[in-house]
Amino acid sequence: MSVFKNIWNAFTYAAKGEMKKSIFMAAVFFCALAIYRPVYADDYGNLNKFDYYRIHEMKVESEKLDPKDPIAASALSFVIPGGGLFYLGEWGTGLYWFLTEMAISLTMVTVAYNNGGASISTAIEAGFEVRYLMSIIDMCWVSSESDVINDRYYKQILCPNSPYRIKGGQKYEEKDPLIAFLLAFFTVPGIGNYYAGNSDRGKLLLTGDILGSLMCLYSLPLADTGRSKDVKGILQGLGIFFIAGAKVADIVSAPWYAAIQNDLHHAINMDIKVSLSPVIINDGMGLGLACRF
Repeated sequence: MSVFKNIWNAFTYAAKGEMKKSIFMAAVFFCALAIYRPVYADDYGNLNKFDYYRIHEMKVESEKLDPKDPIAASALSFVIPGGGLFYLGEWGTGLYWFLTEMAISLTMVTVAYNNGGASISTAIEAGFEVRYLMSIIDMCWVSSESDVINDRYYKQILCPNSPYRIKGGQKYEEKDPLIAFLLAFFTVPGIGNYYAGNSDRGKLLLTGDILGSLMCLYSLPLADTGRSKDVKGILQGLGIFFIAGAKVADIVSAPWYAAIQNDLHHAINMDIKVSLSPVIINDGMGLGLACRF
């Protein structure tokens, strides 16, 4: 109970004026969600994963895939039960998860109200606790599934036997992961990802920051007594949760995205490489021309 109780408290601590605790819990939660996921593997000899895919024939999906953003998938799972699975294209599993999550949450509300003797507000709170516990499982699931889909996508665009392979020669301006981190840390959430080239995630994080700010602003005129105090606390808790979450997600994901795009485009543009090297010809020396495709 303590795990999802603490998650729920991130929304309600603000009602007691414990803003720092609410911000801290939101930051820790989104740090766990947006944690750095390594794309570079150590089991490919001296090559990173992208270079390995580029020079080895591997089994690739017959249907063209699109890359999926693990942050967007996780955020959708947090807001809507099964939303991340819908985003990944897993409609059947997403619908099953939506119905299961809603059924368990409603069952918890009914049991708490009818058998536990709880008030309706306490019963609904119990249902929300179960819902957010399940959303954490859902978020971790879709984040991992996004990585699996993206790995298949990288094989499609890099492997020499893939019909969807992207040829080299594309112009690409490298993004500095340090600059992406500094922009994410010192500016508005989403700017770091905009710089790194992930405009969709940038829009998502910026929207979350604006939404959280509006919630906090709307809560300011509300009174600190009675039901208004509860509404004010929930709005402030939600607002802080969205603001802190968007900030932390931008800080963690922007440098990662910049690094992965640099390496991906480096692998794509390595399709043709011409080099000269000294060679021994009979009893003399000469220059050898090597062209790698």
